[in-house]
Amino acid sequence: MILRYAQLSQHSNLFLKLTGLPLSEFQSLLREVRPLLQAHRLARLTRPDRHHRLLHTERVQAVSGLVNRQIDRWLLKYRLAA
Repeated sequence: MILRYAQLSQHSNLFLKLTGLPLSEFQSLLREVRPLLQAHRLARLTRPDRHHRLLHTERVQAVSGLVNRQIDRWLLKYRLAA
């Protein structure tokens, strides 16, 4: 059986037993971690010694937007958007 956030979030007692966190605390923790995740991904994609380095500022900006859209889609998928 695969456990998904969308299913577990409907059963707060089960969510608490499996994660040790109340659902509301998990959601607030995720909101705090999201900007850190975005910054880490952007730093990883734009580091100077990257094998497939990005060549133009426009590409860096496009990657930043792409990362943000990917995270937004993930948050919406699991109903975590603010």
